[in-house]
Amino acid sequence: MPGRHLLTFEMSEEGDELAIHGDPAGLRLLAERIAELAAKAETHSNPSVLALSTSVWGGNELSLEPQGSDTKLIYQVRIVARPPRPK
Repeated sequence: MPGRHLLTFEMSEEGDELAIHGDPAGLRLLAERIAELAAKAETHSNPSVLALSTSVWGGNELSLEPQGSDTKLIYQVRIVARPPRPK
């Protein structure tokens, strides 16, 4: 995606809450990638995986600047889309 965007996934200190922070461009990127993943899952018999990473992990989808307070930045997010269950 051209230009800079903001998109972070951050876990609470207790580990019981995930917060997603994003500006409009970052949230659109997330929505587009999830829509692409869903489309793949509809046509493939095996699970499809989307990986979003910070530059530290070799990606450019996630930002490195934490937005929350008392949270831990997540450096890589994997989203797994399962194929539809047979009816």
